[in-house]
Amino acid sequence: MRKICVVLLVVLFITGCSIQHESFKEDPQVEDSTIESQDNTNETDSSAIFPKVMFLKGNDIIRFFPDDKSDSIKEIKNTYVTVYNVINNAEREEWAIVEYIDEVNQKHHGYVMSERLSDRPNIPQYVCNQEAISDIAIGDGLEKAIIQYGDDYEVYKSEFGINYAFNKKNRDVITQIDPMSFTVKAIIVNSSGYKTKENFQVGHNAIKVIESYKSKYEMNTDQQLFNDRPESTFDIGDGYVIEFNYEPKELGEESIITSISLYNITDGDW
Repeated sequence: MRKICVVLLVVLFITGCSIQHESFKEDPQVEDSTIESQDNTNETDSSAIFPKVMFLKGNDIIRFFPDDKSDSIKEIKNTYVTVYNVINNAEREEWAIVEYIDEVNQKHHGYVMSERLSDRPNIPQYVCNQEAISDIAIGDGLEKAIIQYGDDYEVYKSEFGINYAFNKKNRDVITQIDPMSFTVKAIIVNSSGYKTKENFQVGHNAIKVIESYKSKYEMNTDQQLFNDRPESTFDIGDGYVIEFNYEPKELGEESIITSISLYNITDGDW
C-alpha cells in the first residue's frame, strides 16, 4: 500500500495532474472518493506560478492523499512549505502538493489543504540589489531562485540557514536561504554559465575580472578591509561583498575564476 502511495505522489508531483480513481479499484483499501477523476477536476488557476513558498500557521499534517482521512506523512507546525501545484479531490476540496524539509534535512512530499496556507509576506532580513548571479540577488524569494536555477537541487541545513544546492550532482550554485523569510541571503557559484551583473562568470580570466571590479568597488587589498578574506573580495556596500577565487593562486595571465560568492560579511562564515 505504501509503495502505491509513493508512486502516486511522484506522478502527481511531476505532472501536477489529478489521476482517475478507477486505476486504484484493484486495491480495496483505497476509497473511490480519494481523488477526483479528470473529468470533474477544476483546472488550476493558469495565473498561478509554481513552485511557490507559502506559510502554514498552526498544526497540520502532510498526508499521502488529498483527504483528511489519508495516512500521515509528517506533522508540521508554523512553518514554510514549497507548493508545487494544487488539485481538487472528489469533494472539490482544494489541496496543495507540498515539500517540507525537517530539522534533519529530510524532504517530505505530500498534501495539505490549500486553505491552511497563506501568502505570508516574505520580508527579507538581507537585501542587496547591487549585484546578482544570473538575475538572482540577495533578498529574492526562494521560488524565484528555483525557477531561475532549476528544480534539480538538494537541500541541507546549517547553523546559518537552509542551503539549496542546484544541479545537485556538481553543486553548481548554492543559495543560502534565510529560514525566517525563505529569501536568498547568500549565493556561491562553482561552475560556468552563471553570470554577474558585470557579465563575468567562472572560467573567465581572473585579471580581467578583478580589474573590472576594482574600477567599480573598493578591493580588499592586503586584507585591509577584511582580514580573513582574499584580496579579490570587493565591498559592494552596506556590509555586502562579492568574492572571487581563482587558480593558480599566484595571480597571472593563466589565472581563471573558480568560484564567485555574494554574501553579507557580518553574517558569519559562508
